[in-house]
Amino acid sequence: MSGMVGMFVVGFIGVALFGIGFVLVLITAFRESSFQGLLCMFVPFYLVYYGITEWSSVKKPFIIGLAGIIIAVVGIVPGVFGATAGVTPVLAKFMEAGAAKNVEAAYACWSPQAATKERIGELIETEHRLFEGYKGLNLSSWSVQSSAGITRADVSGSVSYTDGRRLPLKASLVKENDVWKITRIQIGF
Repeated sequence: MSGMVGMFVVGFIGVALFGIGFVLVLITAFRESSFQGLLCMFVPFYLVYYGITEWSSVKKPFIIGLAGIIIAVVGIVPGVFGATAGVTPVLAKFMEAGAAKNVEAAYACWSPQAATKERIGELIETEHRLFEGYKGLNLSSWSVQSSAGITRADVSGSVSYTDGRRLPLKASLVKENDVWKITRIQIGF
């Protein structure tokens, strides 16, 4: 949880610095003329143009804003992608194991609290059409929550097959000993 809090603190600091820099550049632009100020506010990327052409008068606030963007990206992006690193591989491993009818490997992808080896074996046997011809996964959305030292993820996307089929996918996972484990999966719902 402290990693997520740190990510949001760094992100907040970056956004705040960007906001301060942006406002200071706007003040300078409005002091020059109302027209320049309005252009900076409403014309996409004009603020960057203004910052470059009026560098001597906006150097410090421009650098503050740029630093804010960099800090926000450095703080937030790795946290978001790092939090979900390993989700796709565990889902892919489960699908590959199901296609190979390898119950042991498929069960290794699951949290023991969520399913038994027998249940995973039944799933592979009765729902074989969900595994046959498995080609790949495309995750399009995810959310990660951390609470009381437990990290959970909900993801959605699609499963593609060698015959051209695409089925929707929803899954829930939990991080156990820094390894993602599946707790629920729905394919083709």
